[in-house]
Amino acid sequence: MTEINIWDNNTPMIKKILKQNFPKAVFKVKTERYAGGKTIHIYTDLIKEIDYNRKRELEMKLEEEGLTIKEWGELTRICMMIEENRKIEAKIKDLLKDFWQVHYDELTGEILQGINCFLCVESIERA
Repeated sequence: MTEINIWDNNTPMIKKILKQNFPKAVFKVKTERYAGGKTIHIYTDLIKEIDYNRKRELEMKLEEEGLTIKEWGELTRICMMIEENRKIEAKIKDLLKDFWQVHYDELTGEILQGINCFLCVESIERA
């Protein structure tokens, strides 16, 4: 395979890889360039939109007074969706590992400025 230059417009190649691995999924790929690097946004219907405010409300209610069976089921579904989203995001990032890179300071772990290409995997509802 030829070496990939992450600074090129790799959108067509990225879409092809995603479609080969997830043929029934919908994807939109957008690239945002800026002085400090670039971000590739992958929007897909595989990632479900999560209502984190509702999750927080349910967790607070659980601590304070407990949940009804219906609320417990809702919280469980939200947590399962979050876990499924994490798995899908990890798989997509692994498939596209040649298209992004983030450089860290070896001592502090801080992200270094100016030479990074980030990859964000998000719900298609955010596109």
